[in-house]
Amino acid sequence: MRKRDLFWLSLSGLLLLLSVAYFFGAPRLQSVAPEPDATVAVGWAEVRLVFSHPVRLADVQRRVTFTPPTLGEWRVTGKEAVFRPSRPWPPGTRVTVQVAAGVRAAGPLPWPAATGRTWQFTVAPMQLAYLAPANGPAALYAFNLQDGASTQITALSGVLDYAVGPQGRWIYLSVRNAHYGADLYRFDRLHPEAGPSRLLDCGGDLCTDPQPAPDGHALAFTRTTPGGQSLRVWLFTLEDGQAQPLSPPDHYAQSPRWSPDGKLAYYDANREGYVVLDSQGQELGFFPNDTHEGYTWTADGLALIAVHMQPLPDIRDATGAPVIAAHLWRFNLASASIVDLSRPPEVEDASPVADPTGQWLAFARRSMKPQQWSLGRQLWLMTPEGASPHAITQSPNFHHQGFAWTPDGQQLAFVRTDQGTIAAPPEVWIYSLRDGGLTRVALNAYAPQWLP
Repeated sequence: MRKRDLFWLSLSGLLLLLSVAYFFGAPRLQSVAPEPDATVAVGWAEVRLVFSHPVRLADVQRRVTFTPPTLGEWRVTGKEAVFRPSRPWPPGTRVTVQVAAGVRAAGPLPWPAATGRTWQFTVAPMQLAYLAPANGPAALYAFNLQDGASTQITALSGVLDYAVGPQGRWIYLSVRNAHYGADLYRFDRLHPEAGPSRLLDCGGDLCTDPQPAPDGHALAFTRTTPGGQSLRVWLFTLEDGQAQPLSPPDHYAQSPRWSPDGKLAYYDANREGYVVLDSQGQELGFFPNDTHEGYTWTADGLALIAVHMQPLPDIRDATGAPVIAAHLWRFNLASASIVDLSRPPEVEDASPVADPTGQWLAFARRSMKPQQWSLGRQLWLMTPEGASPHAITQSPNFHHQGFAWTPDGQQLAFVRTDQGTIAAPPEVWIYSLRDGGLTRVALNAYAPQWLP
């Protein structure tokens, strides 16, 4: 064989060897998650890539892009690369993932991937959660605003109340147990197949009103002993699973609520007022209020707005006693000043809830003037400073309460109950600030909250 032929034969063998080595050594993208055209429940979904061989982190970081772009962190473990967003994609977003060719294998032979891949998945639109039925053991449901369908979120029944965690991934539930108490559960919307997990076995105690902290690290709740001899606010730390009481042992305390910046308030019946704690559990302020009738934090976390009862000497009932009005008082933490937001004085205001953008305060109102009095309280809006009060509903026989804002402050869910018909079940409605529309979404239901 001539030297020239031997050279070409050797070269061909080497190329064949390199081709085989490349075929077996270059990484190929074998599977992705979320799957193409899948719909994920919440924008916290991780993007997962599985290659045929271990790959390099730097290559994955450079060659994978998202539309719309988002910040997050990649981790690579062998053949698997996982991206965790630092903020969720908004509800309803269509996410495009593009993996460019050239992701190299880890190890001494950094063969690059010859091809890439592009696919899309969708974040589910915002939904409205609620409890139903109102006249029996309740379960948690979600209403889809796009198709008008309701689905049960978990198989748990006997749900007393619930709360949606920061940015929507976790749902915390208080659920009846076999000891006539109520336990605390947590449900991961990213992994609904796993079902709810029990956080705290409360035995015969009632653990209710779960309230997740804005940073997601703790859960405040109310714990009541059998017979109601003790009613205290507790704190459950999610990292270590430890629960401890926050309020004094000989005080009746309830209704813990977090401010957007991490302060915690609750009502202390013995002290007759609202206690405000910092992140270390130290008292920051106290708002005297002799009757706990509901309160809300302002969106900036600088003030509480609470219901305050006061007599109206100039207006008397059928017995001649002064009529008791209910006003909304704003307590500013920094100055400890109190401002009466309710005008005119002859009103009964209740159920204040501030919207997350700081623009509006939703509340229920009826007039205490005899000629204007009605069975039900109507839905009203005003600014958190008390300006621009105006009525949204005009249904005198119906109470409006249980208000819940969307994160953008453009939709407001509420519960409507017929005060003229005792047997009538409560209804869940939505009011749109965009077009002023009112829509009923569920009958025999209550406790609406938004699922972003």
